[in-house]
Amino acid sequence: MNAPVGFSMAAPGGGILFANPALARMFGYDTPEELLADAPQIITSLHDGTGTSPTNRELRLQHRDGSFIWVSGSTRIAYTPDGDISHSQTFTADISEAKRMEAALRAREESTSLLVGSLPGMAFRRRNDSDLSMDFVSEGCLGLTGYSSEELLHGSRLSFNDLILPEYRQKVRENWNKGIQRRAPVQIEFEIMTADGQPKWVWEVGIPVQAPGGEAETLEGLIIDITPRKFAEKNSLLREKALELAAATSLELLLEPDLDQSMVRVLACLGQGTDTDRVYVFRNHANEESGVVLTSQIYEWARPGIPVQLDNPDLQNLPMNEITPRWLKELRDGRSIRGLVSDFPAAERMILEPQGIVSILVVPIQLHGRLWGFLGFDSVRSPRCWTPIEEHVLNIVSASLGAAIARRQAQEELGNTNRTLMTILDSLPVNVYVADLTTYRILFMNRHIKESFGRDCTGELCHAAFNHESTPCGHCTNSRLLDEHGRPAGVTAWECFNSVTGKWYRNFDQAIPWIDGRLVRIEIAMDLSDRKQAEKELLCARDLAEAANCAKSEFLANMSHELRTPLNGIMGMLQLLQLTELTAVQEDYTDTAILSCNRLVRLLTDILDLSRIEAGKLTIQSTPMALSELLRQTSDLFLPIAREKGLVLSFELDPDVPEHVLGDATRLQQVLSNMVGNAIKFTHAGAVTVEASLLPALQRGQSRVFFSVADTGIGIPDDKLNNLFRPFSQITEGYTRSYQGAGLGLSICKRLVTFMGGNISVVSEPGAGTTMSFSVTFGTAAPNTASAPGRETFFAPALDGLKVLMAEDDHFSGILGMKLLGAFGATVRHVQNGQQALETLENEAFDLVLMDVQMPVMDGVEATRRIRLGEVGNAAKNTPIIAMTSYAMDGDREKFLQAGMNAYVAKPVDIKDLMSAISEMLSRKISGAAQGSH
Repeated sequence: MNAPVGFSMAAPGGGILFANPALARMFGYDTPEELLADAPQIITSLHDGTGTSPTNRELRLQHRDGSFIWVSGSTRIAYTPDGDISHSQTFTADISEAKRMEAALRAREESTSLLVGSLPGMAFRRRNDSDLSMDFVSEGCLGLTGYSSEELLHGSRLSFNDLILPEYRQKVRENWNKGIQRRAPVQIEFEIMTADGQPKWVWEVGIPVQAPGGEAETLEGLIIDITPRKFAEKNSLLREKALELAAATSLELLLEPDLDQSMVRVLACLGQGTDTDRVYVFRNHANEESGVVLTSQIYEWARPGIPVQLDNPDLQNLPMNEITPRWLKELRDGRSIRGLVSDFPAAERMILEPQGIVSILVVPIQLHGRLWGFLGFDSVRSPRCWTPIEEHVLNIVSASLGAAIARRQAQEELGNTNRTLMTILDSLPVNVYVADLTTYRILFMNRHIKESFGRDCTGELCHAAFNHESTPCGHCTNSRLLDEHGRPAGVTAWECFNSVTGKWYRNFDQAIPWIDGRLVRIEIAMDLSDRKQAEKELLCARDLAEAANCAKSEFLANMSHELRTPLNGIMGMLQLLQLTELTAVQEDYTDTAILSCNRLVRLLTDILDLSRIEAGKLTIQSTPMALSELLRQTSDLFLPIAREKGLVLSFELDPDVPEHVLGDATRLQQVLSNMVGNAIKFTHAGAVTVEASLLPALQRGQSRVFFSVADTGIGIPDDKLNNLFRPFSQITEGYTRSYQGAGLGLSICKRLVTFMGGNISVVSEPGAGTTMSFSVTFGTAAPNTASAPGRETFFAPALDGLKVLMAEDDHFSGILGMKLLGAFGATVRHVQNGQQALETLENEAFDLVLMDVQMPVMDGVEATRRIRLGEVGNAAKNTPIIAMTSYAMDGDREKFLQAGMNAYVAKPVDIKDLMSAISEMLSRKISGAAQGSH
């Protein structure tokens, strides 16, 4: 006969939630309450160290009579629907006999035989051979496997090893091998197939028995049926989820004063939580003349796609006495109706089959001991066998629904009784108590809070009972529950951690009139411990996501470096080629190649901008700017392209728009250029119109300007507008093939406009055109202080006689620099890292240093720092240094200038940008020399 299995539950923080009588008797106590009161450390030991993974352990614990017993504890972790740890469950078996058997097995076989007859399950002896074949099994094998010992030991067709399910055989073999190697006891759980074809879970425990030579000769032990324990573990998890669903719906019915509203949510919760097709409530009433019991459907929830029956006239005023007399009798007796509709009587099928019901489960709703109506589940999509747990959930909800109906009737009749209140409150899985506002004395506690604190504290002071404080708690809400006139001020919601229970609670406090007329405080406290843990895990996940985003930005910057370096060589050579005598065809070829390179540079810039925006590292400048100049430059940029396509491109500036504002001119032009470029790209005939008008300011000292870009192009379908601002997204595959672009521009524009205090809207009609508009908030700037990004006229400075040191690790970029500057008369010395630059400057004077940032041995930033510190001599200390880099993280320019570099040129290097920077350095040097001569 199998030993009773002890069962206990504990919260993640270690609080004991439950212990069954079998566990108490196992340690010599009559009830679980005695065990928890006298020896709580026993249950604590069973749950200690479980972590987040299932465990099987053996413990030696003290019995009530002072002796020690061995127990086996199998601990599993239960999770909430959100994946958080709810509690741990431990199934405990007394294995003292098995332990004594292990000791006996290490003795001689004759001592083993004395114990075999008294042990449950099947004793065995395996040979230490390749198959671990058995040469002895006790008579318990018949009850365990359905086969006699003769069949298992001497039969030609099967052995015990053949009964082990295939997926466990290797595991059994490996565990015995480990036990033999370590000369240690072995225990393992696995499934076997019994003679009647049913699987059965067993627990095998044994030890290697050594021969005189020290080798393991036999393996002896015991195999016990643990199927009931495994079944209980599985059912416990299912029951827990079902009870959570029942508790949630019961709480909804209790806390929501509007029964009609709460029933909508409760039925939806039940249907979704149990994967049911239809959930409904019928209400009974008697015909006043005939006394016949009529029933009508009053509430219903149906899964999408399942026909709704709430308005079905055939389900109103059904005479139960005539059509469903069986239902009336069963429900009145408190029993459920369940099964396949095809098995029901013909009269019942006539009602159910037109609704498409295949399987049904109905439980009674009792009100004051009488049948009020019934709550039902329908399965429409397929046959379904309703489990006892599902029926149990429905019974709990029907009981809660009955209580809610009773509460509403009692409120309508103004006859709320203490019995109804206790029934409702004690069914709640939350702490509820009432205390006097003046004396702090507890007047009422529901069952849940009594169980939470382990006793009934009615009559005690609330701060002493719940927080072990001698004075009122610092977080007491009594002073906030009444207004200045002493009237209830509504509900006060707050959170706290209770050190007595070790749990977080969400509390709802309110002043209410008590039965004797005085105002008292009622508090409802919901356990938030699981949610707090989830918040902690969410913060951890956020930190990981931020770290990943930073890594992505760094990766994109490195990729930019790797792409820009060879691109620098390509563009440089093309620009050098432009300085030579070219035919018209060759000029066209080089111009086209440089335009392609610039397009690739813009794509790299867009990707980096998107990365900076997503990482929250993009900053919007606020500097003086002239809107009219910015629009003129945008017009100059796109007017040749528009003319080439035969389009009319116009820019209109409202005269009310301030001429000078504070904003980020570069980013604004980036947005306008992208929108105008798109408009021209997707317009084959007609016009593109850009307008800027003034909007009312939201704050003083600000100006809001409304920009719109309208075209007469192909337009955008309505169903594609949602994808318009998604990164790397095109409207359709057809557009992707017909029009160039990576799909980044508008995504970046939307984010830039948001950063600048505005938003983007789109109005489009396929075949008629598109209007994109956005608003931007600017600051007020003083007149004549504005500037706008634009093209500067390029004048190549004379570099004759100029000595330039170029530190560049890329061979082709070095050759490019030497040829480019040499073409303008400069003498260029090329070195490949910062260390070589220092050594060269120490021995030779130069007028200018072009310093790459990323180089092996020593980077450009470190080399610059050492030059400025005078480590290569005072003569070179103030030599102008221009940084050249393809490393493009936000804020790099400021970092390079702070390191001592005088200017910054990004790769791929444009001749105009480089010559402009060199010209500026030479001008500063000449100016400084002139001032020094005075």
